[in-house]
Formats: sequence, C-alpha cells, structure tokens
Amino acid sequence: MTGENIELPEGALPFLQHQAVDCLQPDIISSGGITGTKKIADLAALYRTPITLHNVSGLLMNAASQQLAASVFNCPRIECTRRADRLEWAVPNPLLVKNGKMQVSNAPGLGVELDPAFLEAHRYKGETGWA
Repeated sequence: MTGENIELPEGALPFLQHQAVDCLQPDIISSGGITGTKKIADLAALYRTPITLHNVSGLLMNAASQQLAASVFNCPRIECTRRADRLEWAVPNPLLVKNGKMQVSNAPGLGVELDPAFLEAHRYKGETGWA
C-alpha cells in the first residue's frame, strides 16, 4: 500500500474492509485533528471495529481525547499521559482519574480553564506574553 497513511480515513479503509485489524489507534494530532479522528471513528464503526485513542502528547490532548471518546460509541478507552489528574496550570483541575477511569468533564470546550498566572511564570526565556 504505497503512499497511503493509515492515520487518515482513506488509509484505514483497506484495513477495515479486509478485517485486518481488531482495533484502530488514531492520534488526534496526526489524524486530522478532532474532526479527522472522528471521521476515522465513524468509519471504523461501520465495520464494527473499536478505536483506542493514542495520546503521548500531553495534558491538553488528554482533555481533547476525553471529549472525543465520549462523543463516539466505539471508543472504550484512551491512552493517557501520566499524572493526568495533576494539572498545575489549570484551575480547577478538569481531569478526574480514579481506578483507571476518567470522569468526562461537562465544562465548555475541552473542559480546561488555563491559569494565566502559572503560564506567565513558566514562560521560556525570550518568549513573548500570551495573546
């Protein structure tokens, strides 16, 4: 399958059509964002194939993955970074993890309210302020 990218719906389709996978593991960052990853989930659902969201990109991705997983029926689990329930730069902490399960936030957007004072205090040297 030269030139195909399994991270996009058209790349995943042959694997689903031939029942070559038991599960797909798209990553929101490399699969077209939330919309692209939702398309993959919807396509996989047509073939009764679950997805497990891949996430090694940080704490905001945990929040995005949580919201996407809650919006589709064929995503029984997500990969989550360590210390997902210990956000120092968000108030209040939107991610509640207990016994391996994450409570879905019902706050607007990704459910994350950033702490501007923390972010300002931890800027890289030479970086301009937050717009």
